[in-house]
Amino acid sequence: MKELEKRPKELKGLQTNRRKNNMKQPDPPKAWQVFNLWALGIEMGEDDVTWRPSSGHQFLVSFADRDRINDDWLISPVLSGHAQTISFMARSLNSFTYGDECYQVMVSKKSPHPSDFEFFDGGTVPGEWTEFKFELPEGARYFAIRCTSVDQFAMGIDDITYIPGNGIPDDIELQGYHLYCNGKRVTETPVATPEAGVACRPTDSLAVSAVYNC
Repeated sequence: MKELEKRPKELKGLQTNRRKNNMKQPDPPKAWQVFNLWALGIEMGEDDVTWRPSSGHQFLVSFADRDRINDDWLISPVLSGHAQTISFMARSLNSFTYGDECYQVMVSKKSPHPSDFEFFDGGTVPGEWTEFKFELPEGARYFAIRCTSVDQFAMGIDDITYIPGNGIPDDIELQGYHLYCNGKRVTETPVATPEAGVACRPTDSLAVSAVYNC
């Protein structure tokens, strides 16, 4: 699983169905859980692929909720804001018994809060690792992978790729400076230059901070 700053959210706060006795914290409410076969000490044969990641040693899993209705969000860090292609690998971990898991890709042009996201695409996930790609539009600041399975088992996600942003708005502008004397701000509004005069003594401690429109 490639590096991703994960913001998993389990919106209903329900307990997770217990699946394996050697799993740590199998019951408490959770959204997407990092699952590492080797760390759990699970011995599996070459033909047993249920818990194997797409690559590496771990992947993310959304297990069925106790009420059998999932609403599990995996929210990205801030994006570049430019049109881009995102991709991820996904699979249903027991489609033979429970059918294919369901997912949605959500996009926000505002904040990472779930209420700011809009539906972008969605569908079902097959029983083998499959790559999904989506063309996000200009202005997309966050995307989320949302598990919406009903009465199913578990969905796996791995190898998520995207172009991150730096958290700084594209239209950032310097508004001026605030000046400080002995830790206290002495300018009510930003001044145009940090060289603006401040009444002080030789022993005073002076500081300056830049003010931007963000």
